[in-house]
Amino acid sequence: MQKFLFRRFAAAVVTLLTVSVLVFALARMQGDPRTILLSDDTTQEDYDAWGREFGLDKPITVQYLIYMGKLVRGDLGKSVLQRVPVSKLIWSRIPNSAQLAALAFFFSIIIGVPLGVLAAVTRGGVWDYLARSFAIIGHAAPSFWIGLVLIFVFAVSLEWLPTSRKSGLDSMILPAITLGWGSAGGQLRLVRSSMLEVLDTEYVKLARAKGVPGLSVIWKHALRNAMIAPLTFAGLTLAGLITGTIVVETIFAWPGLGLLSIQALNNSDYPVIQGVILMVTLVYVVSAFGVDILYAYLDPRIKYT
Repeated sequence: MQKFLFRRFAAAVVTLLTVSVLVFALARMQGDPRTILLSDDTTQEDYDAWGREFGLDKPITVQYLIYMGKLVRGDLGKSVLQRVPVSKLIWSRIPNSAQLAALAFFFSIIIGVPLGVLAAVTRGGVWDYLARSFAIIGHAAPSFWIGLVLIFVFAVSLEWLPTSRKSGLDSMILPAITLGWGSAGGQLRLVRSSMLEVLDTEYVKLARAKGVPGLSVIWKHALRNAMIAPLTFAGLTLAGLITGTIVVETIFAWPGLGLLSIQALNNSDYPVIQGVILMVTLVYVVSAFGVDILYAYLDPRIKYT
């Protein structure tokens, strides 16, 4: 296990290093950021001052080494527009995105897992078709369309919930459902297919033959052995929900990382873009690492050698 953890940690470091190189290079493919950020009326003195402040007056390789040196110390740079540390901007938005992602993840689990089990148990029945229809809508309908429909129905027509912005727990319901519907559909389909495979195994048939109650067979014996694929999906889904909220946060004006990244892209604020992408990568790496460790505890047959 220790060798496995060390290899995974080394792979995570290499991944983060590779992403830092790509992000740094892509942020400068369009040339000197000063040509975009500064107006045509900018004096040469201001142009040079910007270069000294953000290190843009040095060769590209030196800029990257300076960037990596700061990154190792936890310094993500400074926003070129707001003139505040990027880490401060990101940390101020992470709680909002985390709250929304947690509620969306909770929605995807409490809806996807039970419906997946129900669809597998009632294979070919009415509940199976209804559950699969729910999953198909979640996969086929774009999140912005789902969000707009929910706003029209529950905020505009019925006036039950607020339309946008963070104003309380009720303001999180619509964006959480919008964000979690697709994940719930994916979870439902994975649980259903995994359960169908497990329900046809010999040990489940033996448990039924011994007179084990049906609910115990389904929830204790079958579901636990069917959770390998859904667990992988859940781990990556949680990371995606935290970092992939750009469309949903824009629709609902939610002050999270997604809205911050959109604002940074619109304003060519490259330090903020670099910081957000690195944070996204870190969340994915940590999530995948945690899922690999959980495998061994969920299924004793898995051994890390």
